[in-house]
Amino acid sequence: MRTGTREDYLTQIKEAVNENFPGEGDEEDEDFITEIPEKDKRKSLTKHGFFSNYMAVELLMGILAYYVICEIVLLIIGKKLLYNSIGLFFGIAICVLMLISISRSIERTLSYNSEDQAESYLKRSTIIRLGISLVILVIVAFTNIGNIITLLVGVMALKVSAYLQPFTDKLYFRLTKNMDLPEENN
Repeated sequence: MRTGTREDYLTQIKEAVNENFPGEGDEEDEDFITEIPEKDKRKSLTKHGFFSNYMAVELLMGILAYYVICEIVLLIIGKKLLYNSIGLFFGIAICVLMLISISRSIERTLSYNSEDQAESYLKRSTIIRLGISLVILVIVAFTNIGNIITLLVGVMALKVSAYLQPFTDKLYFRLTKNMDLPEENN
């Protein structure tokens, strides 16, 4: 566990870098450490929220594209349209909530000082995420408000979105090329 102030911690890191990599981390490289996570910063996903994580936004774009394609297929099939659409909607909703939860879990895990704490947090958040998904699945199955098969098809949107990610990546950067993009540290 870390003790001392933030400045002490930064100084320790700089000294360790200078010992292990002579010539790197000198005074001219004052900004080589961009941010040290603090426990108080675990309240939100990032300083700017969910939409500043461009990978999550790309996955969300893929999920929405998948949803539109599935709804078109349901319109073409045409049997029990509302029943099937409700099931698909609940599946997509679960999928989006899982995406937000996964993004938050990853960001929060990076703020832990101990690998054991981070691992236990990840396990706990995964179990909670899967438990909530299972509860929603069981509620839809027993109340019969939507088609359970289309619900499962909707939950699979996260997987399909991950496969579509190279295409949504190109689309995202075309849409945002005039906006300020996060700088990468090389």
